[in-house]
Amino acid sequence: MNVESYHSLTNQAAQALREGRPEQALATLDQLVSRYPMKGAVHALRAEALRVMGELEQAYEEARVAVGLDPNSIVGHQALADASWGIDRLSQAQSSYERILELELDPARLAAAWVRYALFMAYERAPRVAEKAAMKAIDAAPDQPDAWAALGMAQYRDKRADEAEQSLNHALQLDPDSVHCQWVLANIFKWTGQDEKAAALAKLLAEAPGGQQYAGEITEHLRKKRYMQGIQPG
Repeated sequence: MNVESYHSLTNQAAQALREGRPEQALATLDQLVSRYPMKGAVHALRAEALRVMGELEQAYEEARVAVGLDPNSIVGHQALADASWGIDRLSQAQSSYERILELELDPARLAAAWVRYALFMAYERAPRVAEKAAMKAIDAAPDQPDAWAALGMAQYRDKRADEAEQSLNHALQLDPDSVHCQWVLANIFKWTGQDEKAAALAKLLAEAPGGQQYAGEITEHLRKKRYMQGIQPG
């Protein structure tokens, strides 16, 4: 396989992931890994495909290979952060998200990195830290709906529901189909016992490119909740 074919197949796999076709991406990446086992970027993309397909432990191990091959790889740390979050390795996830912020120089991608860090910190760690991260994303890209969704998540977790509603409404005005905004709203519905609304948003997420993993998280939570309610003594 020549260099031109390598780049063509890598781009095809990345495009398939963006369009919500992780199985197709994985098939292409399996070919690439067999030919280029020392390419960290290929392992990082493969980890992302596995994560989206719900193979979280495999995704984590694949992402570790990617970062081991290239410790300064942004895509490697992104894959490792997301996979670590998925299996509750929160210290590793936070470390990798923070490493991305140190490595990234492109302003647009840096804004996206601040969004992801803000969502993680709001959901798992410290909402005030998350709010500062979201504001950095907004300063860099004020018309980015995901940044406003991250701010809304941070404000809600900090028990400032009115401010969160304003931020989320602004995010929806910018893009009614924002995956991150729908995920934040679904979680708020989940936390406040509005299960039907959470389930409806999970269905929308399942049909959106990049939303399948988020939909799975919400659906699994609702399934476990129904199960636990079913075994409660009457």
